[in-house]
Amino acid sequence: MAHELTIRENGKVEFIEKEYVTEKQKKIQEVSTGTFCFKRDWFIRMYPTMPPLRKLGEYVLPTAFAMARDANLPMQIVQLQNADEWFGVNTPEELKEAHRALLSTLNKCEKMEMEKLGKSQRTLLERRIAALKVALALIEREQGGKPDGF
Repeated sequence: MAHELTIRENGKVEFIEKEYVTEKQKKIQEVSTGTFCFKRDWFIRMYPTMPPLRKLGEYVLPTAFAMARDANLPMQIVQLQNADEWFGVNTPEELKEAHRALLSTLNKCEKMEMEKLGKSQRTLLERRIAALKVALALIEREQGGKPDGF
């Protein structure tokens, strides 16, 4: 489900489901990838109190984000520098394409000369490589093994 991103006048970030977007908000060019990370213990405590969306009756992560924001919990929003770093996956074909894209990115990262990087850049690269490997493993598990051609 697509989420539109808007910044309120008071500077607080808000994610709005497409069913609730106003005509003015439709002009906003930023969108959310729908990728959220929460501290597990907080999420487990919060989830039973999270209200569903009125129009859909669904429980969505932007609501959890709003609850964390309203509780003044620390948060960070990351803006992608390259729009090709994310795309939606809704079909088996798109999942195969995601696997190919992640594998390509992993190969590029692993070819980088880590010894030429500063400590913080090396740490970020190591964490990115680890995250890519986890994502690939999850996709492969979903597909019941490696996709065709690998």
